[in-house]
Amino acid sequence: MTIKRQKSVAGPPNIFDIDLLRPRDFKGKSSITVSPRNRVVLDGCEYLKKLEIPDNGRIDNIRILGPFPEHLWINGRFGDLHLGGSMQLVNWGGFTGNWNSGCVCTELRPTPEVPDIMLVVFPRAEKKILRIGPEHCGKSLAIRGPSTIEHIIIEPDVQMEHIMIQALPWLKTIELKGKVTQMEVSNTPRLERLSGNGLSLSCKTNGYHSKCLKLGGFWLNLDVSRKECGTSTFVLSEKCLKTANDLEGRLICTDDYQVACIWAEALGIEIEEAIKGLSFKQLVEVWKQDETLGQQIFLNWIDGDRRIIERKYYGMRIAMYLLLNKQKDLACRIRNFALTGDAEGIMYPMKHKPMAFAEERREMEVFAPYDILDLEFLARASMDKKMVTVSGKITDCIEGQHMLLDWLNSLQNNRRKDFTKPLLETCTEFIHKMKSGGTPFARPRGFFHFDIFSHFLSTLENVKRCEKRDNLVEPFSELVMASTIEAEFKAMFIVVLMQLADKASLRRCLSKLSSELNRSTLKVVVAFRMAGVKAFERLGHPHLKYPYHEKWRMMIQ
Repeated sequence: MTIKRQKSVAGPPNIFDIDLLRPRDFKGKSSITVSPRNRVVLDGCEYLKKLEIPDNGRIDNIRILGPFPEHLWINGRFGDLHLGGSMQLVNWGGFTGNWNSGCVCTELRPTPEVPDIMLVVFPRAEKKILRIGPEHCGKSLAIRGPSTIEHIIIEPDVQMEHIMIQALPWLKTIELKGKVTQMEVSNTPRLERLSGNGLSLSCKTNGYHSKCLKLGGFWLNLDVSRKECGTSTFVLSEKCLKTANDLEGRLICTDDYQVACIWAEALGIEIEEAIKGLSFKQLVEVWKQDETLGQQIFLNWIDGDRRIIERKYYGMRIAMYLLLNKQKDLACRIRNFALTGDAEGIMYPMKHKPMAFAEERREMEVFAPYDILDLEFLARASMDKKMVTVSGKITDCIEGQHMLLDWLNSLQNNRRKDFTKPLLETCTEFIHKMKSGGTPFARPRGFFHFDIFSHFLSTLENVKRCEKRDNLVEPFSELVMASTIEAEFKAMFIVVLMQLADKASLRRCLSKLSSELNRSTLKVVVAFRMAGVKAFERLGHPHLKYPYHEKWRMMIQ
């Protein structure tokens, strides 16, 4: 669409009354005033520093074409803000709102006040770290590349409405130290970790690396593709749990002025600070000093059925933080309080409905994995004689024990502590249920399924060798032989069991399968029947690794 250039209309001195502004129109001025109108287009005003809109007026639409200003401050009321529409940047926007101030820049500089909307285009920063402090965090923030920025840190002083981050090919981490209503991230293929707290997160990185995206904080609505998320996405790192560095900023807020007054008086802070909100660690310190007051502030913050997910998640984060920092008794009481409403008494598994689905995930999730946190809490408690007794079995912690094994395996892989004991107890319980005709794996395709056997064996391989693990090999081989899967895959599972413990009973199982196998498979099976696990060396093949069937097919071809 061609913008027709209008002749200047007589108006107040030093006020521009035209729709299209170019550098030659204001003759080197760095600050201009534009009369109220429907639309203003700035074309190539890279050295313009201030655009003033009179107090009694408004501009409905501002479009800025490249090359973009290094730092442009917009003062006055305006509506849509568009960038691009030139060779430098395809049309970006519009950012719609009733803005009273805004900033468009390529480099952060001081502003007269906190802008309602902040647009950072082709950002530049020292050491490839873009830090956006509270002085630049208003209602909306948008960051658009390309750029070599690798880390973004956003530190708002109050809850933001919208954050958008796009087209940053080298970006590795995003850290929001505060709250936002909605965050959108797209075209950041190297993004590894994102943390923050908000109502909605949409993340479409278009990543090409094999690692799963690591999340932190709390997101009530999570829209992340299956390709970018895996089991490890929902397991917070041990460092994260111990330091709570993904829960920084003012997270604990209230709309009730009377409640804010109570907080201010109880904590000895100014009422203005209480209205802005408290930090996660402030609440933890209060709870450590006065448990009753800690409970009161916690319920003031997130009481009611509508916020039960937040109450359980943040409560479990406090409990895990205290547990890992040697405050075990208080951690147990807070765990009970967060999940049951009663801080006293023994701990028992809650049979949580899973907050994330390990393999058959939905497109839209919630990132508030209190079920995994409680599983880890109870697993640690069951191995610690100094903690409150756990009444019940770990297998009753989460509905759908296939996911229970997923989470326990992830804890085994991501923690310094050894979780062999709860893993083997869980495996023992599962074998017992399967042999007695139970259905421990809540999966629609049946519990004698190929994937389930593969998953179970990978769990046994993930723990240290011990007598209890070896004792599970023979009963599991009986389940394999009784299953309805094809004979060649039964043989594969028996060979994997040989990797765990090379028992004579496993060779007898292979002998029983011989009549059902084709010639190429039988040749390999005979080698294992005769030599046991040493057959790998004779055949010149490495041990089978999960998911097993790929290497197995190569062996029997």
